[in-house]
Amino acid sequence: MYSSFLLPELVKGIVDYLSYENSLCKVLTINKTWYRISTEALYRHVNLYPKNISQFVTAIVGKKDAIKLCEYGELVRCISLFHFKDIRISKQISTIANVCTKISHIRIYYCPGITSETLTKMISKHQDKIHGITMETHEKISREVLEKIASCSHLEELILKTVGRGPFNNTDLFISIFRQCTSLRVLDVEHVLFATTNEIIQTIAEHLKYISVLRLVTYGESIIQENVLMSLAQSCVYITDFYLDGITGITDNVMRDLCHKKNCNYFVRRKCNCFGLLECKTKNKTNNLVHIFLRNVGLKHPITTQSLLHIAGNCPSLHTLEITGCHLSDLAIQSLVHSCKKIQRLCLGNEDFLFTDVVLLRIAVELSDIRELTVVNCQLTDESMVSLGQLCNKLEKLQFINRRGGGRMMQITDRTIFAFAKSLRSLSYLRLSDCEIRDKIFL
Repeated sequence: MYSSFLLPELVKGIVDYLSYENSLCKVLTINKTWYRISTEALYRHVNLYPKNISQFVTAIVGKKDAIKLCEYGELVRCISLFHFKDIRISKQISTIANVCTKISHIRIYYCPGITSETLTKMISKHQDKIHGITMETHEKISREVLEKIASCSHLEELILKTVGRGPFNNTDLFISIFRQCTSLRVLDVEHVLFATTNEIIQTIAEHLKYISVLRLVTYGESIIQENVLMSLAQSCVYITDFYLDGITGITDNVMRDLCHKKNCNYFVRRKCNCFGLLECKTKNKTNNLVHIFLRNVGLKHPITTQSLLHIAGNCPSLHTLEITGCHLSDLAIQSLVHSCKKIQRLCLGNEDFLFTDVVLLRIAVELSDIRELTVVNCQLTDESMVSLGQLCNKLEKLQFINRRGGGRMMQITDRTIFAFAKSLRSLSYLRLSDCEIRDKIFL
């Protein structure tokens, strides 16, 4: 909503209507034209960027007459979510943290100016009220910050990601977080841990009973015992997103327990979006799994086609499936796409299996709404590719990759490219290897 072009009375009326009709918290996005935005309504969520944070800080401490905030004190007291991006001055963050008393969500994206000391003070001040913490940074996340996160007993969403810097030995701190933050629903940790250990998985299984999103991406290869992973699959019955990278202990038995239908009673799931936490009661009679990512799982204990059959028989709501290192067969793939028609993202591949026209045609017929398709090791012709373009016209990303070399060239010609150009209007990424397409087709 570009409120600078609307009368304050109209803005207030719209916000009040949405808040009343949908029980939504009011949102204020701070930008360079922030002083033009109506201040007659109470706003709860604030997005802060480098160009406006100084104005905002000055305004809330009441030192700038040019920005007139009626009832600014009530405005700040009601703020519950802060979204920091590219902030470089830590003092400004401290000022906000000291004034705002109801912060429940903190989101920090690449803010080199925010020191560990500032973060620990902010978290410590609001630890009894914080429900969500998101940190994406180029720097390492310090032990002091992780210790303070562990003190947030009501934490429901924890997203920690680092880019370009290796992690240090912090396994003990994460175990402490999992043991104390038992209300966690969303756990997304990327390149903060060096490797996933048996103790970490076992702690999650024992303490995070209501986890719905589990995503662990580490630098090192992780060898997890089968019984530990089975304990996780059996205990965490509300998992919807299951993402493990480089876990070599996953077996057919683990997948069976993960995909098996759960007969649970009503439970309360709290969802967090840009408008705040919403509660809804759900009766869970079938499996909740929506996203499954298992990368490089077959290095030691390869899972077989039986795992795909478990998924096919128990996960009708599956939206995303990415498995590499799993044994494949025509029958298993056909059963999968026939049963899981809601799949929009599919990535399959193994050196021991060759995708042919028969399999691709079945995918095209069954998954008409698919958006992304990645196939590794294939021997295809124009016939199946043209049909794919005609039947799956919502495709946005396509990859056909051959890694075996000799004798596996795809018999794909200019005809396929013409068909894609005609049918796939939303296609933004195309990768074809070992094909017979001429350069001039792209000129």
